[in-house]
Amino acid sequence: MAHTKSHNNNLATNSTTQGAWSEQEIARLCELYNKFPHQWAELARRFDTRNPKQCRDK
Repeated sequence: MAHTKSHNNNLATNSTTQGAWSEQEIARLCELYNKFPHQWAELARRFDTRNPKQCRDK
C-alpha cells in the first residue's frame, strides 16, 4: 500500500504532542525504553501523547 504525504502527516500529528519534551516525559521514556528497548510503537502506545518516530528520535 502506498503512503501519501497527507497520510504520513496524519500519523505524525494525530493526537500527539508537538514540541519540546518535558523532563517528566524524558524520564518516562527512559523507564519505558528499559522495558521495551527499540520497540518504538510499543513505547508510543504507552505514552499516548507521542508517536513512534518522536520516541525513536528522542
